[in-house]
Amino acid sequence: MKAVIPVAGLGTRMLPASKACSKELLPIIDRPVLHLLVEELYEAGIREVIFVVGKNKKALQNYFKVDPSLEAVLQSKGQSKVLASLKKLNTKMKFEYVEQKQPLGDGDAVLCAHKFVKDEAFLVIFGDDLIDAAVSCSKQLIAAYKKYRMPVIALERVPREDISKYGIVGGASFAKRFYKLDCFVEKPLPENAPSDLAIVGKYLITPILLKLLKEMAGQKKGELRLIDAFHAMAHNKLPVIGMEFTGQRFDTGNKLGYVKAIMHYAMKDPELAAELKKYLRDKEF
Repeated sequence: MKAVIPVAGLGTRMLPASKACSKELLPIIDRPVLHLLVEELYEAGIREVIFVVGKNKKALQNYFKVDPSLEAVLQSKGQSKVLASLKKLNTKMKFEYVEQKQPLGDGDAVLCAHKFVKDEAFLVIFGDDLIDAAVSCSKQLIAAYKKYRMPVIALERVPREDISKYGIVGGASFAKRFYKLDCFVEKPLPENAPSDLAIVGKYLITPILLKLLKEMAGQKKGELRLIDAFHAMAHNKLPVIGMEFTGQRFDTGNKLGYVKAIMHYAMKDPELAAELKKYLRDKEF
C-alpha cells in the first residue's frame, strides 16, 4: 500500500510563520509534524508516500532528500540516534511529488496523485491531524480495510459546539467503534447534524471511490471535495465505513492545537518532562 499526503495549502491559520515555512514543517519539539506523520506511515508498513504540493514548497521537498554532508557531520559527532531516524525515512521510503496547480479542494488533490496509486487501495492523511495512539491511526485504518474491504474514514466524537467546524457523518453501528455510513454533511449547524461523529483527516481510499472522484471532476466546476465522493458512494448504495479511532488527536493546523501537541509530546520525553513540569508548577501565568 501507498499513502498520499496533500500539503498544497497555504496554512493561513498559522501565518505569518507559514509564510516562511510550510505549516507541516513546523516542529513538535525537534521533529516537524510531517516527519511524525511519515514515521507513523513507516511503522504501519507504508513504503511509498506521494506528496501533493503547491507552489513554493521546495523546503518540504528538500526535507526528505538524502544529505550526505549532514549525515557525515552527525556520524562524526556520534549522534547516531538522530542519524538513524533520518536514514530510516530517507533510504527506506520512496517519496514522490506532484503539484496541485490550483487550490480546487481535497478531492482534486487526491486525484493529482492518481498516476502513482493507479488501481489500488491507499491511505490519505492530512498534515493537520496528529494522533498519539498505542496502535497508530494508520494501522487501525489498514486493519479495518483488511477486515471489511471497504473505504474507511477515521472518525472522532466532537462537542456539540464544535460540530459546525467539521464534516459530520450519519449511519448505523455494526460493530464496536464501526459504522456503516449513509449520510455526509459538510459543517452543519448542530441542530441539523446527523450525529456528533466528525471526519478526521485520515482515510483509506479504494479504487471505486477514486473512479467516482474522476467522474465527478469531469462534471463539476469549482472545488472537488472528498466528502462529495463519499456522499455519491452512499447515494449509489456503495458501502463506506466509519471507524472511531482510539488515541488522542491534536489539530496542529491551529495555534492552540499546535501548542497542546508540543506540550503533550514534551511530557512524554524523559529528557524534558521533569523540568517542564517543574517550570509549569513554579511559574505564575
